[in-house]
Amino acid sequence: MLDRIVVGGAPFMKSGIGITLCILIAAFTAGGQDAGQVGDQAAAKTFERNGANCHDLSTATSEKHTRREWQGIVEDMASRGATATPDELRSIAGWLSRHRGNVRINQLSARDLEQEMELPHADAEAIVAYRTKNGRIENFDALKKTGVDPLKLELYKESIVW
Repeated sequence: MLDRIVVGGAPFMKSGIGITLCILIAAFTAGGQDAGQVGDQAAAKTFERNGANCHDLSTATSEKHTRREWQGIVEDMASRGATATPDELRSIAGWLSRHRGNVRINQLSARDLEQEMELPHADAEAIVAYRTKNGRIENFDALKKTGVDPLKLELYKESIVW
């Protein structure tokens, strides 16, 4: 078993972050795909197809992180010589936030909801107002009653913690 992985000339210790970074670089630099044009479904397939070359995907994505944490991991990847463009790095962080994020829907302020879920201010406020009036949001069906476009909410369905 490898003790470290080399990505873009930079060694990464075999850890959750190192493995994740390896997978992310492979997923978004292999095949020269433009991450700005890659939808979530295509990004997931690319992630799975190319990431398996470095390590088991379930290990690399076993932990959920907030958007800020994923951005930090991706920035660390860039500082270690990742060849992904800034747009690709932003797409990577966004994709991870939507699918391996940690959005505590009942605890975040409107400002934090805006950042974590990339929501307009009015939508984030609508979620907080709904919580204030009705109490804890228990499931996705209740979240859809906030008045926020369900398609926006669906993007983060995997990341929401009730």
